[in-house]
Amino acid sequence: MSDTLTQTGVVQWVAGGRASVAVATGGCSSCGKQSACGVGKLAAGRPTTLIEIDTADHPGLRPGQQVSLELAADKVALGALLGYLLPALTLVLGAVIGQGANGSDVAAALGAGAGLALGILATRLLKPLLPTPRVTTAATPTLLKPLENSHG
Repeated sequence: MSDTLTQTGVVQWVAGGRASVAVATGGCSSCGKQSACGVGKLAAGRPTTLIEIDTADHPGLRPGQQVSLELAADKVALGALLGYLLPALTLVLGAVIGQGANGSDVAAALGAGAGLALGILATRLLKPLLPTPRVTTAATPTLLKPLENSHG
């Protein structure tokens, strides 16, 4: 059974079947995997990150409501592989194809650029296949003040 990463956040806005949740990005002090996890390190310097979620299963969400977002730790790794490794691999593959096609550095650079663009596009297209966090709310909602200028 895999570990579950849990992060508490505050709903910032709800519109069009989507909601934005602000979560602290200082890392998970209770996780125990801080030395191996880069999620907190990637967000270093930012006090919060906005995560957009689907509200279909949570029609009562409202701005200021405190929620918990849960995701299996192995799914975080899958997201990192898709978001970082796939574009890097297509960049290298594009450079190799460009170099092989023409034999020049310019062709390799153009191939690398095309490969990177293809990798980023593929990442965007594959994003819906990734699991989304499970949202839980308290039985008695705690309303907090949403961040200013968080929508729009």
